[in-house]
Amino acid sequence: MTRARQAVVLAAVLGVIAAAWLWSTGTGWLTPDRAWSRIQNERVLRVATDASYPPFSAIGPDGAVFGLDVDLARALGERLGVAVRIENITYDALLQAVASERVDLVISAFVGDLNQLDDAAYSDAYFVAGIRAVAPATDTVELDAQLPWVWARDRRLGVEYGSAGDVLTRQWSRRSSGIEAELYPTAAEALDGLVAGQVQAALVDAVTAYAFLGAQDGYRATGPTLEPEPYVVVTGARSLRLLSEVNRLLQEMEADGSLPALRERYLGQPGE
Repeated sequence: MTRARQAVVLAAVLGVIAAAWLWSTGTGWLTPDRAWSRIQNERVLRVATDASYPPFSAIGPDGAVFGLDVDLARALGERLGVAVRIENITYDALLQAVASERVDLVISAFVGDLNQLDDAAYSDAYFVAGIRAVAPATDTVELDAQLPWVWARDRRLGVEYGSAGDVLTRQWSRRSSGIEAELYPTAAEALDGLVAGQVQAALVDAVTAYAFLGAQDGYRATGPTLEPEPYVVVTGARSLRLLSEVNRLLQEMEADGSLPALRERYLGQPGE
């Protein structure tokens, strides 16, 4: 199983653990899902997002919120047959917003946390962030997630200073000789170094990698996502009926191609 697939499974497990915990405390399906009941009665889905992280959520020149997360929220509302109301809330306040029932869902490039199950439940992943290795398309050697330092041997890798990619190259260099890292101020500059021939490959965050690959011919992502971070939809901890419906719709959208198409529209790649 690849690390990216493990991340998707982890996101699902987070939701299952939340459900099991609620059941064991007698607050699961025996307690009505108030968010789901309200949505059915009022025909409105209230969604919180932090509109400061394009391309997932941002504010356009007209003042309207847009992005992958916003379109996903509207797609979920459309499939549920209800209107969608988007509220722009700072990232640190998102969990409180859903825990206090101010909103029904958080869709905001959110990574689930096992330490927050008292307040929230998490859907399956709709996107897996993390680190992607980008190399010229002519480089056909595939990165193996189990032995990445073998792929990195005798390569000069461009990484953003202090990033997860930087940490990985330091770890790999302790396992194998011949691994060099060229440090850059940003992930974008590491990719510029790849284009300029200063490095043979770059380890950058998945969002930056996909944007680069969508705009630049002659390069590819090699191997799976490293250090995967699943982005999930967040519900209140007791909103298990709503969580079940969200998971059903995400699976439906993945199967019919609309979710990969949404990722491709905003990220330049279908992603994971």
